[in-house]
Amino acid sequence: MFAFIRANPGTYHLFEGAELLGDLAMALNAPDEAARFYSALTRAESADIKLKADVLVARALLAQQNFSGALEKFEAVAAAPGDSPAMNRQKQFAQIGRAVCLAETGQPDAGIAAIDDLISKTDPRDSELFGRAYNAKGRCLVKANKKEDALLSFLHTDLMFNNVPEVHAESLYFLSQLWADVQQAERSVRARSMLTDRYGGTAWAKRQ
Repeated sequence: MFAFIRANPGTYHLFEGAELLGDLAMALNAPDEAARFYSALTRAESADIKLKADVLVARALLAQQNFSGALEKFEAVAAAPGDSPAMNRQKQFAQIGRAVCLAETGQPDAGIAAIDDLISKTDPRDSELFGRAYNAKGRCLVKANKKEDALLSFLHTDLMFNNVPEVHAESLYFLSQLWADVQQAERSVRARSMLTDRYGGTAWAKRQ
């Protein structure tokens, strides 16, 4: 597919192909390659697609633990002009990513507050958005050393917002870690088994 895109840079399917390749690279735990593919989406004329590209690149930077670079990208998306429904959704995703970056750079309480504010103002029928939000809150709570609260947050995703494989896989990864931390070995094994059985091809399943 990459060869096809390189040979046909003007194809209508360029952006679909670039996103798909980026997603594949993320699943293979190659976020540096994913960022390169996602960057191709910034060539789009659509402001919606450009914002989406920036969110995807920021997530790839986050996966590389480049927290300052990811934070800069997420904040730029959140502050971007425009308020179409598609753009606002990308801005919400950016706010979620920003919260994780804050937690990873020593400000977990600020991240938790940002997620709580977003959750209070957002339609819970958006399963992907809420799943990502509760995962982000869980990561912030882990950094704040509130492991039992983090468990509850990741359980929200596992039980209620589990229809996006990447998002559900993330929650299961952290649940497997947190259950072990609170001496619930059987539940830890169960979460890990579900992760590997259902989402063995994801980067989360490859993490130890």
